Amino acid sequence: MFEESRRTGLVERDGSVRSFPVANVSAKTLRPIIVTHVNRATYIMTDDAPVYTAIGREFSGHGSVNHSAEEYVRATFWHTNTVENYFSIFKRGIIGTYHHISETHLHRYGAEFDFRYNHRVGLGYSDMDRAEKIAAGMLGKRLTYRRPRQPQDELPDF
Repeated sequence: MFEESRRTGLVERDGSVRSFPVANVSAKTLRPIIVTHVNRATYIMTDDAPVYTAIGREFSGHGSVNHSAEEYVRATFWHTNTVENYFSIFKRGIIGTYHHISETHLHRYGAEFDFRYNHRVGLGYSDMDRAEKIAAGMLGKRLTYRRPRQPQDELPDF
């Protein structure tokens, strides 16, 4: 799949998601993403990875669960199940549909799965609503690749 790549995701409970490709999972790479996209008055919930300790102090509150001790929910409120659900859908989509993705286009696959998650039936979107949003987003845009250096008539016949 994309062993060299990492993604981080920010999910609002019963809301939308934003995911980002990151070079490595460290406080240095995650902090700018989190503080840019999350309101400081938010109570954030993470796993017990040490990268979140200092970042969590910058918000209204920070709860964590200790997965290494097989703790997945604490006091019925603290859990990371929402973001884990998103990444489960993302991973199944990549393995089941695309089979392999390029590092170059990882952000595009992420944007597609963010769109799917953010426009799901559970948030009140119908298939027609999604189709209209997709069509509106395509207006005036093209995905192009580098043009070949040779004119078409000079290409060899196979």
